[in-house]
Amino acid sequence: MWDQETAKLFSAAKSGQLKILRKLKEDAPFRFGAVDPSGNSIAHWAIRGGQLKVLRFLKANFPETLTVLNLSGQEPVHVGCVVGKMMCVAFLVNFASNVNVRDVRGCTPLLLAAENGHVDIAAYLLLHSANILATDNEQNTALHLAAKAGINHRICLL
Repeated sequence: MWDQETAKLFSAAKSGQLKILRKLKEDAPFRFGAVDPSGNSIAHWAIRGGQLKVLRFLKANFPETLTVLNLSGQEPVHVGCVVGKMMCVAFLVNFASNVNVRDVRGCTPLLLAAENGHVDIAAYLLLHSANILATDNEQNTALHLAAKAGINHRICLL
């Protein structure tokens, strides 16, 4: 259920306000299972804000939130690869996420990192068994997506 209190919780997650999260954990733990109108969980919001400490809190208290699929079929790790939050992506890969999970476009985290020019994340994913030959629904590889996005200066990694 998306309401003002849930919006406050998600905003606190995105901005790293652990005090608010701890209080709501005691007062209204059911809110941590909510999703926003786009299907994003509290973990999606935390990773958008680059809030590693919030992801740790969620892992300890609400680990199921770390692998929720939004309406685009994306787990929080996908979002981290889009917005370039390396430490958050590393945390999720080490504790919760499949590096080859696909969204509705067929994109894996590696494809999204390459498409958005996050070479550090792409390298990390490759070191953790990401499939370099994976293709999206249009048969684009990470190399194709990086080239289409004009990410030419770092393309040699792929």
